[in-house]
Formats: sequence, structure tokens, C-alpha cells
Amino acid sequence: MVSPYDFSHPSGVNTHAVNLSRYLASQGHCIDLLGPCSDSYYEHDAYEGITFHSLGSTIPFPISSTAARISLNPKVYFQIKSILKNQFDIVHIHEPFMPLTSLSTLLLSKCPKIGTFHAYHEYKNNYAILQSVVSPLMNLIDHAICVSEASKSYIQPWMHNFTGNVSVIGNGIDTSKFKNSIKPYINNTPFTVVFIGRDEPRKGLTLLLKALENLSYSNYKFKLLVAGLNDLNSYNNLFPNIFKSFEIECLGSVHNDLIPNILQTSDVVCVPSLGGESFGIVLLEALASNTPVIASDIKGYSQILSQQNYPLIPVNDASALEHALESLILNPELRHNMAELGTDIVRKYNWTAIGSEIESIYWNMCGR
Repeated sequence: MVSPYDFSHPSGVNTHAVNLSRYLASQGHCIDLLGPCSDSYYEHDAYEGITFHSLGSTIPFPISSTAARISLNPKVYFQIKSILKNQFDIVHIHEPFMPLTSLSTLLLSKCPKIGTFHAYHEYKNNYAILQSVVSPLMNLIDHAICVSEASKSYIQPWMHNFTGNVSVIGNGIDTSKFKNSIKPYINNTPFTVVFIGRDEPRKGLTLLLKALENLSYSNYKFKLLVAGLNDLNSYNNLFPNIFKSFEIECLGSVHNDLIPNILQTSDVVCVPSLGGESFGIVLLEALASNTPVIASDIKGYSQILSQQNYPLIPVNDASALEHALESLILNPELRHNMAELGTDIVRKYNWTAIGSEIESIYWNMCGR
């Protein structure tokens, strides 16, 4: 199981790779998990039942509207070459064309290979730009998995020559880790708003702060809990009244295993992304904890939520976000209804269902 991204920094791809590995280990499979890891703290538990191979430190590398932490150290190629001397039945590569970890594994591995594609961007398709380079490499993959229809559309420019199989299988979550009792909101206590993510324009944090700034001139009591940032000092001058009116707590970078505890303390989770999301793991985790979600109407989120007519807000609309927050704090019935809708949505994304679907692909590829 291979991921190109730094395991010491939270990411949706790594969350998927780790949880899939855990599911497979629980089914009796032997899993070697490969990827860069710049902080040895995150290696200590080795994800119980899994052999973790750290490929060293990373650098932030700009890709589309984000900065991916990947390794460009040539040593990675030789580390992977050595690891692949083991007799693996399947090599499963996440983002198989991402240098150097995933791409090196794709080029070096001689056994059956699965490539999972997570990326999506509404306006800029790096795969389309690199079509002449990437297309010949596609047939090194025996089975392609896309985590959503959005990510499938992203790799479409060079799929016409692909001879392997293609499946759309969403991200999964371990629903057993999330307490699913509906949380009552107690009047006259702060209404806790949670934001989980990096401080990148596409994540929509500025939009959330603008909405809260407008609400700070009312009599509502809010608490903002931010996971992924150490502080909000750079926003002090832009949104001064938030810092005067509301309690704000920044948790810094948070290990994925702590997310359920954070969600259990929340009244609403805001994911006002502007785009560039193929799927929403944080969104699913919030739904699994029976927490209402305010999400923007982007393709990666709407494909999950629209199946139950879950409410979405227009993209990049601070007024709509403000109204949604105000509606939730004033309307207990709305909070309850959204929590129940979320329970229905998240059921199909349990790792028991998602993992077994991927496992069946492994068995087919091994001829069993």
C-alpha cells in the first residue's frame, strides 16, 4: 500500500490508505504501508498489524491550489526498489503518477498493480496538461479505482487508451469510532463551530471567518474550534470582532485518531470549500458523529449529500453560510433532521462495505 504524501501531515489520501490497510489487516492480510514520513512520532504505532516503511522527509510542492508534501529525494527510488524485492501479491498505489514515491513504485513493480485516483479540480487539470507523458504510463496499471465520479472525470483525458478495468469506489470511514447519539444544544452556552483543514484558499476558512464576523455583531454565542492551524493571527485585522466576541481555539495539526473526539464536542462542522475536492472524508466523519454539516455545493460534496437531499450552500457565499449558521443555532428541529439524514448517508461508506469491495478486486487480480 503506497501513498506519496507525508504521513506526519493529515491528508485525505493518507487517511484512506491507512484505514484501508487496517481493514485488510483485520481480514488476515499482510500489509506493508509505504510513504514518506518527516516525523518519527507518527511511525511509533505502525498502524497495528501493518509494517510501515518510512521513506524519509518531504518538501511542500505546489500542485493546483494546494501544497502537497511529497518526497523528491532520489534515494526514494532505491528504497522502493529494495522493498519490492519482497514477494507481494498486489501493489496498491495511491495517486500513481505523483513523484517520487508513487511514480517510482509504478515503474519498478512487476506484480499486479492497482492505482487509486483521488484528485479533482474544477478549473485546472494537471493530468490533461501532462497527457502525452501520462498516457503511456496508464497501462502499467491493471485496475484503476477512482474515489468519485469527479475524480474519474479528472483522469478522462488519457483513459481512451487504457486497457485495464476502472471502478468508482468512494472513501470509507470506520463508523464504529464515532459516537452517533444526537447532541442536544444547551441554550446560553457557546454554539461550537468546527473547521478541520489546512489554511489554503480552496478550503474556505476566510469565508467562514467572514460569516462569523457578521454574526459577531448579534447576540449569539459561538465558539470556533479549528483543527489544522496553530493560530489565526494573520486574520486579526481582517475580522477583529470575532476575536473580541467569540472563544477561539486552534488545535494545530491533529492526528486522525483524535478527530472523533473533536467532532463529539461540536454543534456544527463547516466545510465551505471553494473547489478542488473529489470527496469529503471530514464531511463523512461529521455525519457519522451525528453532527450537522454546512457544506458548499461543489461536485465532490454534492455527489455524497444530494442523494438524501441534504442541504448545501452556494459556493463562495458568506451570506449563505451566515444564514445557515443562524438557522442551526435557532432551530433544534433542523439540527435533528440534518443529523438523521447524515446517518442514512454515511451507512454506505463504512469500511466494511468499501473495504470488502476493494478486497474483491484483489482476489480477482490474483485469480482466486
